[in-house]
Amino acid sequence: VFTADPRAPVVLGQAATRLLQERHYPRAVLAAADLVAWQPYPGDELVMPAWLVIGHGEFEQDNYPEAEQAYLQALALMPEQDSRQADTMEQLASSIYRQGELAAASGQHLAAADHFARVIELTPDSNVRVNAQYDAAISYRQARDLDHANALFRDFRERYPGHELSGGIAAILVENYEAAENWQAAALELDAITASSDNTAVQREALYLSAQYYMKAGNTSQAIARYRSYAHNWPEPLQMRIEAMLSLADIYASESAPGKRHFWLNAMADAHESAGPAATDRSRYLAASSASELADWYYDEFQAISLGHPLKETMRLKRKAMDRTISGYERVNSYGLQEFGTRATYRLGQVYRQLSIDLMASERPAGLDTLALEQYELLLEEQAWPFEEKAVSIHEANARRAWQGTYDKWIESSFTALGQMMPARWGKQESRVSFSREVR
Repeated sequence: VFTADPRAPVVLGQAATRLLQERHYPRAVLAAADLVAWQPYPGDELVMPAWLVIGHGEFEQDNYPEAEQAYLQALALMPEQDSRQADTMEQLASSIYRQGELAAASGQHLAAADHFARVIELTPDSNVRVNAQYDAAISYRQARDLDHANALFRDFRERYPGHELSGGIAAILVENYEAAENWQAAALELDAITASSDNTAVQREALYLSAQYYMKAGNTSQAIARYRSYAHNWPEPLQMRIEAMLSLADIYASESAPGKRHFWLNAMADAHESAGPAATDRSRYLAASSASELADWYYDEFQAISLGHPLKETMRLKRKAMDRTISGYERVNSYGLQEFGTRATYRLGQVYRQLSIDLMASERPAGLDTLALEQYELLLEEQAWPFEEKAVSIHEANARRAWQGTYDKWIESSFTALGQMMPARWGKQESRVSFSREVR
């Protein structure tokens, strides 16, 4: 009514404040809006509180964008070191944060993330900033903006290492890096989980998974270290331990490191044999496969040793290699798997047969006359014959498996070997009878 009276703006400001106190929020906002639009301008000391009334009134009515703008206007007019500045910053942060919550609730994840990020940008020291940063990261993640999400998660963990939310960030980052196929970063986070978790099952699984991800990242040295740690420190469950050993054996095969590969092949067989009731069909298969490869390695070493002069010394080396080879193939047979058993039996027969052949082909001593050479040949035959007999016996045992309906290339090879060693008995060929229907 009395717009020309200099006291009118003061009275209007007092009315707006009282309406806010009485929770008449719409009327308080209208009164304060009249004051900020008053002409001539009534001065910052009256307009700044009016903006606060608008901010509080709009906030209470859930009009958060309008509240945000009002708080920004109030802060722009507020003198430095004003006692109301801290509370106004908190209200500003809350009004922005609520906008983020509403956007998230409606499924607008990218918009929600941007609102939460504005809390960090505009009110970095507010109390709500902690939740805003975490929620921004979550919202960016839901919007599939993983780069922004990961940056916020990492920063949160660094800023608030003791916060309860920081403990779960590593697992979230692992999933994000998996989605982006950033295997190196995922493996590093799994390392952190292994080191920090109090749950032994979580530690174990994180260690195993980190080894796999280092392999995918091409970081073989780190993968080896993790697989080795797993194999040595986690005997149970057997299946994962033996798979870790298999991975190590395969890695060393690709790196042409046979000695290290053989170590882990032997470890797989030992792990199965010591597992007791925990042993599985898978562990038995891997043990048999590993033992078979090791036995083949011993067999190659055995074959490579030539019998020369002096025969006694070279024969000692040959027999030592032979014993190790026999033990290797007997170990294979102990697992009871036909796939490896028929092969092992065939090779056992060949070991004895080879020693017999090598004896007869060994270097003769120099300077023997005809009679002495004949006697030496007889002695060699006496030594070689028991080995050939043993070879025949083993090959016959393998061949008889055909009687029970088992037949593969190794049983067939035993038949071939028997035909060569005992042609009169095993070298016979099936006779085919042909006839003609021709009328003559």
